[in-house]
Amino acid sequence: MASPIQKLRHFAYNSSLLWKNRGVLPMVVSGYAKALLLKKPVLRSLEFAITANCNVNCSMCYATKIQDKKRQLLSPAEYGEIYAQARELGCFTVHLSGGEPTLRKDLPEILANLMPGRTIISMTTNSTLLEPTYLETLRKGGLSVLHYSLNSVDPVVNDQERDFKGHHERIMQQLAVAKSLDYEVCLSIVIAHGKLDEMRRLTEFASAKGIGVVYSLATPAGNWTGATEQLLTPEEWTEVDAYMAANAHVRSDWTINLTMTKGCPAGFEKIALSPYGDVQGCAMSFISHGNVREERLEPIWRRMMEFEPFRKRSDKCLIGLDRDYIDEYLLPVNSANILPVPIERHPVHPLIRDGG
Repeated sequence: MASPIQKLRHFAYNSSLLWKNRGVLPMVVSGYAKALLLKKPVLRSLEFAITANCNVNCSMCYATKIQDKKRQLLSPAEYGEIYAQARELGCFTVHLSGGEPTLRKDLPEILANLMPGRTIISMTTNSTLLEPTYLETLRKGGLSVLHYSLNSVDPVVNDQERDFKGHHERIMQQLAVAKSLDYEVCLSIVIAHGKLDEMRRLTEFASAKGIGVVYSLATPAGNWTGATEQLLTPEEWTEVDAYMAANAHVRSDWTINLTMTKGCPAGFEKIALSPYGDVQGCAMSFISHGNVREERLEPIWRRMMEFEPFRKRSDKCLIGLDRDYIDEYLLPVNSANILPVPIERHPVHPLIRDGG
């Protein structure tokens, strides 16, 4: 169970986000009631990778192998239908990622299909294609939270790792603009082995700017395929965990569960979808448990909750900290040319369904 004081501080910090999205409050209250009082599973959040394309080549990018040129991207109407199904399971937050989501020319149409006003919609972006007028268009269309990807407070280091000259400067320019448009603004930070000093500098920078921070952990995928040396050590994780507890403006997937427990939400409270409808435990766990173009979301989600690594409800992030899951499930698939890999074709742990 998370510390009550920590939870109260977290709620207080994020109260403005809930107030700006008051239409979501009934779903939030219902979600907590079902999870805490009735002990029922609630699908809190969807992450949609809406494109595999990106205009930069970040050194730590996990999504370099998600493009499948033989398949069509999900359409705005399909996103609306998927989200309608997810709402029946309790979902009230949607996160848009990629690739770089602003490369989708129909991004405003996608937003329009996600029940703006009744959904907290967030997006991770590298900022390079966002101009003030487009930021305003997206805000009016229902986007309420921006996660800006940043590697370092040092412009030279950041731009080298992001492979885009001027990336740091663009984000600095956009922070004030986004806040003036009433966005909730966060820095999206990837934490890797040996990088805790930079984590602290970025977190302190965000605090001084009055913005939030979202932590993600390094995983051996994409440009870091097989790079287990980037994973946090247990000692580093202990330090990161304590640092998060001491800073109310920091959050991550494993700290905001409706169950009020700290742990990996993959397959239970949160799932992710590839640009083509493949359903994963999270965006960095490249194992597909079904496809929403072939069956409804609910039976896929129900199966995922019976998947042993999800069913045991790990108390830590599976893709960044659980070496058993990383070694047995992720490393065998992450070298594939196209991700995710269907669980039925997993090279080590293929899951054979009844009648299969």
